Amino acid sequence: MSSLPRNFNTEIASVKRDPYMLLLGSRLLNPDDVLQGRGKGEYKAYDDLLKDGHCHSVLQKRYLAVIAREWSVQPASKDKIDIKAADMVKYHLESLAARADDDDLLATGFDRTCYNLLDAVLKGFKPAEILWNVDGKEFYPNQIKARNQQRFNFAINEAGKWELRMLTTEDMIDGEAVTKLHPRKFLTHICGATDDNPYGTGLGRTLWWNVFFKKQGIKFWLQFVDKFASPTAIGKYKRGATKEQKNTLLEALEAIATDAGVAIPEDLDITLLEASRSGTINCYESLCKYMDGEMSKTVLGETLTTEIGSRGSYAAANTHNEVRKELTKADADLLSDTLNRTLIKWDVQLNLPEAKPPRLWRNFEEAEDLSGRSQRDKTLFDMGFKLKKEAVTEIYGDYYVRVASRREEVEQGGEATDDQFLANSGVRSNEQDSAQETADMSETFDFGSIIDRVLKWQSLSIGVEFLPNQVRFPGRKHSKKLRSGYGHLRGTKGADGEALDCYIYPGLLKDEPEGSDRIFQVIQVSPEDGDFDEHKYLIGYANLKAAKEAYLQEMPLDFFAGIQEVTIDSLEQYKRKVEPALREGFPPQATGVGAAVSAVSGSDGGASLNFSRERTQPVSLSTSKSLPIAANFAEQQKDAADLYAQQLQERSAPIVSSWLEQIRGLVQESKSFEEVREQLFDLFPKLDTQDFTELMAQAMMATEAGGRFEVMNEAGNLEA
Repeated sequence: MSSLPRNFNTEIASVKRDPYMLLLGSRLLNPDDVLQGRGKGEYKAYDDLLKDGHCHSVLQKRYLAVIAREWSVQPASKDKIDIKAADMVKYHLESLAARADDDDLLATGFDRTCYNLLDAVLKGFKPAEILWNVDGKEFYPNQIKARNQQRFNFAINEAGKWELRMLTTEDMIDGEAVTKLHPRKFLTHICGATDDNPYGTGLGRTLWWNVFFKKQGIKFWLQFVDKFASPTAIGKYKRGATKEQKNTLLEALEAIATDAGVAIPEDLDITLLEASRSGTINCYESLCKYMDGEMSKTVLGETLTTEIGSRGSYAAANTHNEVRKELTKADADLLSDTLNRTLIKWDVQLNLPEAKPPRLWRNFEEAEDLSGRSQRDKTLFDMGFKLKKEAVTEIYGDYYVRVASRREEVEQGGEATDDQFLANSGVRSNEQDSAQETADMSETFDFGSIIDRVLKWQSLSIGVEFLPNQVRFPGRKHSKKLRSGYGHLRGTKGADGEALDCYIYPGLLKDEPEGSDRIFQVIQVSPEDGDFDEHKYLIGYANLKAAKEAYLQEMPLDFFAGIQEVTIDSLEQYKRKVEPALREGFPPQATGVGAAVSAVSGSDGGASLNFSRERTQPVSLSTSKSLPIAANFAEQQKDAADLYAQQLQERSAPIVSSWLEQIRGLVQESKSFEEVREQLFDLFPKLDTQDFTELMAQAMMATEAGGRFEVMNEAGNLEA
């Protein structure tokens, strides 16, 4: 292991060796020249600045902008001990005022404590004392009391580092080293501190001159108003007037300034002198406004959020407001840094010394303009891009559900893709699926059912329609946010003629499934008359009590009529059997898109369905319910209309057969359902429909003529 060269970790230019450092013993006087000169070393000089209305307003605006932001505590890592430490600190901060004594009128919560510490922005630093308490084995901060800066100073300790000292009645010169004598008791928030100035640099040293010049301007302004708002009264008395006459005249002159009229002896004379002036009163007003602007720039970094003026603009005001926000965020970050390295670190060290201290911070992320975002998302959708359902919830909240377009009960915020729709309707895009799954799909009757996934559990195949926390029946008055998963047992048929419904233990739907291998049956009745409705099954719950509670969380008590544990073997009675009639004309080996729509000309020239087994297609159709084929119907006596219809059928058969031949060839050459769909759109305009159109026109004419003949024949019978 390499060792550091000599003096690499030693402070050479330390403050203890600084020849220009003016120390009184080991104590440093605050180097703020305004505080020492104009304020005579007393911080009260900066407190007096708040007597100016504008100065108080902008400082309050800066402080409260920090307090208004929500704060949070983030764990140092994902370790359980670090997460526990973060939760503990958050609880202690939230309970800061709640745990104070009832008779403590000055007890402050966390936000008020932060507000008090922000006094360092004005004065450079702000000390505070922590009052700890204990609850069993847990230490917690009971109160944090901000202290007056006048009682504290900084001095150099034996190690050559700055330490906080507190003046007491016993030691008014150097004070006692509180950080050494009382560890984890005092914290100090400092703004603008440097290595040679631990007192920091507050805004007071700049604001003091702004307020001072504004006061002087107002003083001269008032003198100006007093002098020039009303004329000066001049009284004249005769030579040799007595002292009593002079006093009478002075009283009359003083009365003129306030009274509407005065009475004087006849031998006294009073005249009014109008003062002439070259300047205007606006110069004093301009001076005061200028000083207000300087205060705004000093505290907020801008002016337009306090005084828009006569030529302000929206863009300029926004720019100035961004500057103010940057200062506010800096204040919040510096304050959080002070608390992170003192209060929060000490709290964790006292209670969970093996944990890493969490991080306190205030959130300054602005809420996104959802109107603009929605327009952007719509534009992207028109370009072919769609938001994931998780993104919709994250951006717009969980207040919206997607309107169902293919079924009444649709997954919240989701829409079936073509592949998903095909998979759930029985259409497979992968010919390599096992025979068991193919058989399972062919024996279910949930054609078009939109499901999230197929869950294999024990020997059952479960179609999961809704995941936990999704909404069933969205947009309807009885919509329900589910606690459990919901779906159906595939390949079964219940009392309502549909697959058996089931609620699924949420643990079974995790990436690493967990849950029991038990299944419970609930007897569900109609709440109107109490008659049996159907069975509901609860899959994977630990015991009968847990299964019943899960059901009652989803359904009202009026529907519940009992619950029992059943075996999987007992569900065999509900297995759905496919009727042979539905498979007539469909050989088991006939699979693929080509087998589903293949058509060739029969020996009699007509069109008949058959299934080619010469080619195995990459896409198969395994429909859950196949349509029966029109087979041999009983021969009936045919009239003229029947004979004409048979002729039309024979003449149209070659035309339809040629269309089907083209479609069959297209399907056999296609490798996916999507490709079939696209090529069908391309093929449709190319089909020759002229002969078929002429044939249909003849049929329409024959139909009209036949109708007229029947009407005339009927009319003749009536006349007869």
